[in-house]
Amino acid sequence: MVHLSHPSPVVIVDFPGYTGPPISDAMAAAGKATWVPIVATERRCDSQQHCCYRIGIPLVVAKADTIHSLQGSTIGDNKPIKRIVIHWSRQAESRWPNIFYVAATRAMGSHNLALSFSMTQDDLDNIGKGDRWRMQNDDANRLTRLASSFLQEKQAARAEPWHGDQEKRWGSAYDLRKKIMRFILRAETSCQPSIPGESEGRFGPVSQGIKDSILDCLRQWRASLEALTPIDV
Repeated sequence: MVHLSHPSPVVIVDFPGYTGPPISDAMAAAGKATWVPIVATERRCDSQQHCCYRIGIPLVVAKADTIHSLQGSTIGDNKPIKRIVIHWSRQAESRWPNIFYVAATRAMGSHNLALSFSMTQDDLDNIGKGDRWRMQNDDANRLTRLASSFLQEKQAARAEPWHGDQEKRWGSAYDLRKKIMRFILRAETSCQPSIPGESEGRFGPVSQGIKDSILDCLRQWRASLEALTPIDV
């Protein structure tokens, strides 16, 4: 535990990748060569007098995560996570194609991004050229072609007239008009004044005033449809 009220608070942090001098030979011998003391730092304001100041530990909250788990996250100055350090390798890129692109595009600016490795031109040239990348790219292109073909087929079906093929009835504008007209006919029948001794139907409990309003709307629908090319119900 660290008491910040102490005149000189110190936090000991274990940095696994630290290669600098250890705190002491005894710490190194005890397997704690990567332990680094972080001392409190005084920060003054930018005014000419530098009258205001505060003392704090120069550490920020960070997290380690996989690149896939960070998809959808944005890292930047005004975000909860302000900087990202990418641990990437060519082996990782060959196993998970486009992983470097996903990681690098999390950062809003170049100053929010750092690499924990040295990237060579050869590394860059190998991105997007692995066997798995080609497999994914081919599959994505195949799905794109299928989606485009399906869309064109359904767009063409909208202009097709009604036909008797039970497997292809849905989807056309003509089909939609027939369904709407059938709905209008059934709704009009249900809204007619009930005859004594007969079932009142679905709209039986509804007042006649509401039924009249429904019938008025149905008449407008019917008029709009009948202004188009006649159809057989």
